[in-house]
Amino acid sequence: MVKLIIDKFAEARFEKYKASLQNETENFRHNLNFEAEKFRHELNTTATEHQIRYSKLYEERGQVIKSIYNLLLELENSLAKLTTMFQGPEWTTDTERDKVVTENIQKLRSYLEQNRIFFSEALCSKIEAILSDAHKITVDMYTAKRTEIMNDNYNKRGHILGEQALLKPLEIWRELDDKVQRDIKAARLDLAQEFRTLIGVS
Repeated sequence: MVKLIIDKFAEARFEKYKASLQNETENFRHNLNFEAEKFRHELNTTATEHQIRYSKLYEERGQVIKSIYNLLLELENSLAKLTTMFQGPEWTTDTERDKVVTENIQKLRSYLEQNRIFFSEALCSKIEAILSDAHKITVDMYTAKRTEIMNDNYNKRGHILGEQALLKPLEIWRELDDKVQRDIKAARLDLAQEFRTLIGVS
């Protein structure tokens, strides 16, 4: 009889312990699921925030690339106007074309410096090479104009110049026109291809 009571008591305690253990396990599972869900939510939030930031950065970079390309095109067009052979006799005194090229060089250089972080050093160097060539073309064109003015003054004073001296300004002018049409344009188109790659356009 005593043994039966002890067994019943032990059995009751075991069942109570078992129920308590099941309850704790259930609570633990519930807390674990809650923490896992919370972690998943935080992870998704972080991923979404990163995606939004990256998307905005990508969009901004696209705008910068578009602006850089437009400035390159403006510079090329102004160089073409400066060096075109289809100018009248006033080509030696016309300073407006030089001024526009100089302004376009400054605009592109300034914009590149402000947005250098969007591009690799190699790509920046290519743009800087175009800027350097554009500056040299402007200086050489100015030299050709000054030489032509000097030749005219010599002629007016009755000095006789050789054919080589007389033709030198026109040769420089022609070379500069070719350089713009060939080299500057090719450099811009080369950059255009790199820009397409950067924004994912094939």
